[in-house]
Amino acid sequence: MEEMFKGGKVAVYAKGDAVPLGSDVHFIRSGVLAVYSHFPRQKKTNRLLLIRLSGEIFPVRTPQKNSLYSGRTLHYKVLKTLSVVTISRQKFDQAIRSGKYGTEMFNTLTNMMSVQGDQIDSLLSTQTMQRLLERLYYFGMRLGVKSGGRIIIDVPMTHGEIAESISTTRETVNRFMRELEQKGIISVRRQTVIIESEKALIDLIRAEKV
Repeated sequence: MEEMFKGGKVAVYAKGDAVPLGSDVHFIRSGVLAVYSHFPRQKKTNRLLLIRLSGEIFPVRTPQKNSLYSGRTLHYKVLKTLSVVTISRQKFDQAIRSGKYGTEMFNTLTNMMSVQGDQIDSLLSTQTMQRLLERLYYFGMRLGVKSGGRIIIDVPMTHGEIAESISTTRETVNRFMRELEQKGIISVRRQTVIIESEKALIDLIRAEKV
């Protein structure tokens, strides 16, 4: 994918920066980017939707006019120092139409859709604890660094952001996270979540599904 963006403008953003969006397309060379949804009429103005990683592109699309989500805006915030290469939408479209990058683009989008599907699946449960467990596993697989049987989620994330991502309250996440710490499933060090045992987390997810 990076070859498609050859000659594009390179930019680096620090943690916490908002990435300005226009009509351009960006390729992530390294770092972690969070995508937040904003509905002006809702009290919860920002909700964590997606996480984009190196090798991926954004934005893929914008809400269509008069669609259910046409009033929504998306915000892009850096979670871990981000390096991107940017080209115009026109150049991107031309590269796609040329057919040269068809297979690579298909594989990239398929992978992104698969990740998004996993994220949607984790929201289907009516049980908040189940949604939290599956979201922690999702974050672990998406952002984690494995060390022995432990997984260190290498991007600091607040309980409020986790709560927003599974449509619950920060207080509920606080309570359930304490329960998981007491059971030795996870530990939290300065907003960094450590899954102490991947197997124990998976077993607990399966048990909650029964």
